[in-house]
Amino acid sequence: MDLDYICTGCLANHSLIEYVKRNSVKKLRKCHICGSRNVLAIDVPTLAEYMSSCISHNYSSLESRDG
Repeated sequence: MDLDYICTGCLANHSLIEYVKRNSVKKLRKCHICGSRNVLAIDVPTLAEYMSSCISHNYSSLESRDG
């Protein structure tokens, strides 16, 4: 099973789907997670790093807030 990759069919968020389309490294014949066929996919660590950077960019740390 190829669980190291996540495909566009596994995602509901439009921005994440677009990110995977722009940065895909593989096309899966059939996704083992969602069952989609012939879909673009990206490795999970790369997507996780992107999501982490989005969260860091859009949300501040509670420790850095006043009051």
